[in-house]
This record gives sequence, structure tokens and C-alpha cells, in this order.
Amino acid sequence: MLVELVQQRRPTEVVVVADSDASGQRGAERLASVLVAYVPAVRVIIPPAPHTDARSWVQAGATAADVLRAIEAAPVRRVTIAATLHKRKAGRKWNPARMA
Repeated sequence: MLVELVQQRRPTEVVVVADSDASGQRGAERLASVLVAYVPAVRVIIPPAPHTDARSWVQAGATAADVLRAIEAAPVRRVTIAATLHKRKAGRKWNPARMA
């Protein structure tokens, strides 16, 4: 359902806000790995300690500027041709001569 929404809206960037526990971070990473196939740029942010999720961070007084700083600091994930080829040909070295 989320992928369908992204396909309809066609955003240029998506930010996934993870919960701070291990399972929340794994879930955010999984979601980001799916979304990167549909969105040019995907970022994952985690609320700073001691906050466990976005709600507690906002309730503690996080401002839009705080969230924007976290977004700007997060690495951008993009699909690259080399990464795509590597996943498709797991274990095989990429050889540009094969592309000709």
C-alpha cells in the first residue's frame, strides 16, 4: 500500500522515521530498502536518545528545525546501476565488457 502511494505521488525524497529500538531500526531499514526502488532519495532518521520514537521526541519539544537537522544529517540512499547489477548477479564480478 505504501509503495502504491509513492508510485502515485512520485516524491523526490522520502524520510523514514525509525523507532530507536533494534526492531524499529530493522523495520525502517527494510522499508527504506524497498522504497529506494521507487524514490530517487530515501533517508532514515532515528530520534535522539532518550526518545524511543517520533512521538516522544515531539512531545519532549522537538521543533521542525530539529527534525530538519536530523534529516539533513542522515545519509541519502539511492539505487545505482552497479548496486543493482551486483544484487542481480550475486557473487559475479561486474564486467562492463559484458554490457556491450
